[in-house]
Amino acid sequence: LALDNYKKLSSKNHANLTQDITRKLEQYDADSKQLRAAEEQQRANEREQDGKRAKRKKNGVYFILLAMVALIATSFFLKQPTFIWDKDGDDVYNWSDVCPDKPGLAKFDGCPDTDSDGIPDAADSCKNQKGTETCKGCPDDDGDGIKNSTDSCKNEKGTKECHGCPDKDVDGVADKNDKCPNSGGNVDKHGCPQKASVPPPVPVDGDIKNGPVKTKNYPNLFRIFGETYVKLVGTHYEVSKQEFKGYKKITDKTQISALNKEFGLTIPGGNTTGTTPVSSNPTNGGTNRTGGTNTNTNTSSGSKETTKTSTKKEYPDKAKAQSTFSNWEKETEPAKKAKFRKEFLNFKDTYYKGVTNGKYAEDGAFEKFLEKSLKKIG
Repeated sequence: LALDNYKKLSSKNHANLTQDITRKLEQYDADSKQLRAAEEQQRANEREQDGKRAKRKKNGVYFILLAMVALIATSFFLKQPTFIWDKDGDDVYNWSDVCPDKPGLAKFDGCPDTDSDGIPDAADSCKNQKGTETCKGCPDDDGDGIKNSTDSCKNEKGTKECHGCPDKDVDGVADKNDKCPNSGGNVDKHGCPQKASVPPPVPVDGDIKNGPVKTKNYPNLFRIFGETYVKLVGTHYEVSKQEFKGYKKITDKTQISALNKEFGLTIPGGNTTGTTPVSSNPTNGGTNRTGGTNTNTNTSSGSKETTKTSTKKEYPDKAKAQSTFSNWEKETEPAKKAKFRKEFLNFKDTYYKGVTNGKYAEDGAFEKFLEKSLKKIG
């Protein structure tokens, strides 16, 4: 329309039309602005409505989340429903309950103690009877560390060797079966010594007969046995890696000789090198009155045989041992270093076994060198 009117206005003969067209153009422009304003207002209204709807939706989500948190918090503190937090209802929450399916005690991480003896069922060998920790939850009426089911004297404190019955003289024979309960004796003599007037052997460095001796406390024994426990049972030595179990009889002559030397005894199977005179009949594994003479008398077959210790000679490989240790210290290659270490330990073992068997004379200076070297070489 504007273009048509413009064409008409191009003629000088239509001057009157100028005002009419201008008015129409202004009106068109005004209508266009009004239309645009109305459209903009409509869009603004729509945006406002969308914003309100989004806000209502957001507030609804917040409300639902808040309601869920409140519900969870309430159930946590009131423990309703219980199975969510504490499946077995023992007041120990599931995530820290070691036994979530069985009601238990908090001090045992939720595990039960059926007999209430302070030992959880998992570690209790007698779950339905009150017992002691020493006996793994089984009853021990006399408190001697032996459970009633294996204790032959349930009401008297005893020893393991005598199945829980007392053994006053510690000779391995229970008092009820011991014909000489006040003096140590032999098992085959019903607790009586071969000669009733002879007292039981007493070692120089403590009474090994009354309990285990730790070899670590005796350097010479430690080198031979390592860190173990040794005890005297009747007529023989026994050794174990643990203080209360696993004991086995010692039959190695070198080990028996070392023990005889350390404790001044004469147990059959080894030489005697003790200095404390103790005596009994050696036929049944007792001790001879030695007085440091290194003499062993055997009358078990009715004949007497006396063996005198040969003259001890000086250990010949001291220089080689010192040289080998020096090479070990200087060597840096692992394979060669291990070889020197093995050679050195062989020298050490040969020396100590020779001293124990009476072949070599003791050498204090060389032993100090060995002790210092062993700390380094391991």
